[in-house]
Amino acid sequence: MRSANVTQSVIRGGTMKSAAVSMLGLILLAVLALSSVQAQTGAYTLNGGTAVQTSQTYAGTLADQSAVYVLNAGNLTLTNCTITKTGDASSTDNSSQYGTNAGVLAKSAGTVTISGGTVTTNASGGNGIFASGTGSSISMSDGTISALGGNAHGVDVTYGGAISLTNVDVTTKGASSSAIATDFGGGTVTVRGGTISASATSSGSHSAGIYSTGMITVSGATVTSLGDCGGVIDGGNSILLTNTALTGAQSGIKIWKTAPMTGTALVTINGGSLTAAGGDAFYVTGTTGNAAAAILMATGSAKITASSGCIVNVDSKSTAAFAASGESLVGNLFADATSTVTATLQENTTIEGSMQRIALTLDSSSVWTVTENSILTALIDPRGVLGTAITNIIGNGHNVHYDADLTANLYLGGLTYSLVNGGVLTPGSVDAVTQTQSAIPTECVLHQNYPNPFNPSTTIAFSLTVDSRTTLTVYDCAGRQVATPVNATLAAGNHQYAFDGSQLTSGVYFCRLTASPVSDASARAFTDVKKFTLLK
Repeated sequence: MRSANVTQSVIRGGTMKSAAVSMLGLILLAVLALSSVQAQTGAYTLNGGTAVQTSQTYAGTLADQSAVYVLNAGNLTLTNCTITKTGDASSTDNSSQYGTNAGVLAKSAGTVTISGGTVTTNASGGNGIFASGTGSSISMSDGTISALGGNAHGVDVTYGGAISLTNVDVTTKGASSSAIATDFGGGTVTVRGGTISASATSSGSHSAGIYSTGMITVSGATVTSLGDCGGVIDGGNSILLTNTALTGAQSGIKIWKTAPMTGTALVTINGGSLTAAGGDAFYVTGTTGNAAAAILMATGSAKITASSGCIVNVDSKSTAAFAASGESLVGNLFADATSTVTATLQENTTIEGSMQRIALTLDSSSVWTVTENSILTALIDPRGVLGTAITNIIGNGHNVHYDADLTANLYLGGLTYSLVNGGVLTPGSVDAVTQTQSAIPTECVLHQNYPNPFNPSTTIAFSLTVDSRTTLTVYDCAGRQVATPVNATLAAGNHQYAFDGSQLTSGVYFCRLTASPVSDASARAFTDVKKFTLLK
């Protein structure tokens, strides 16, 4: 029966020779493909057994050849050795997935212990040290790793491998070369001390300081990316930082999913700092079409800085839970209309900024200073509510809207509450408030305050047609300036501020609005004055 089948295929193919050649070609292609993945070599190879090497030099120069290769439960100890790798990988996919072309490669439960010395690679796909597979591990202390080519991580693990560094400095230079990484199938990397740098400066370098598809833990280190995010998490994986300074040229830490998958990413920051030189401190995004999810935790007086003004920014149907304990934060919390963010501020946390579409929980020791009219979906603040006042939200003349229809807000009774230093917490549909704020007025207007007369507070509303440097000033009837509720650059739109006259005497006052356009040279400056009366 087999002969008949072969004969039939030969007839269709034309000749016996051409069929045989075709079949042989397919076999050779399959063998070559398998070989490129599995048949790795090393300038020095330990296949099982145990070896100890001191002050040796190992140089891998061929394509797909690692300088040091340990496999099949081999156990190698290197002390003060010099390891170099040149010669590009024939496939950067294979070098990223299986570690071909690395400075040091551990596979099939191989283990390597490195003390001192240097690992330097200058090749495409030349990862510094690489562990692939469960049971495969590399530990290194008191040395340096330099990966100078493209698609070359300083440290990388796949398929359950493990790497640990202690006081090791790591530098990468090329594109797609994150300094500390996990990749296909994940694994664990533990870093203690050291200076870690992804030095590629292009904004499209795809070279983060930390790239996690597994679990990466860093303590007492300095980690920097000069062209990408400080850290990136793909999927439901983690970055855990303790007393570490992490800086990104873009976002501090970005969470996304490059393929459909389940799971929630975890970021913990205990002490140290997170700096976003060109974006958000935490950016959770579903712009790939796959909604992301993250738990973000900051403790230990970590310093969090974001040039964009957003501590947390979540978009494209994504979700985030942000918790801060004992933190002093300056920046905004933002969710777009498709996303969900919960924020829990506790243990004497302070935050100065705006919040847009945030479900906020405040404990009695924490304080929010509002810098712009804000929108909350929910407010859980049982000890901050005193009568019709909120004691731990400093409004400074800004208003906060909450969704009175949500079960979580029923205890607020749909009432309006005064905020410290002016402004109110007031009910309103989040969708309606968003729509109102997003509508661009067709003319500048200073509306009459309401109520008028008032005692002791009133609301002053105005509209701007373009972004403007805006000053709202209150004068008494003798022309003396008694208050300046607004002195800031405001976006085009409708604005309202609460004015507290409790420190003033009864009488007639004048409110003057001045708006000078900052984004449209053709627009004219606007000035108007309204009279209002304080009766006590």
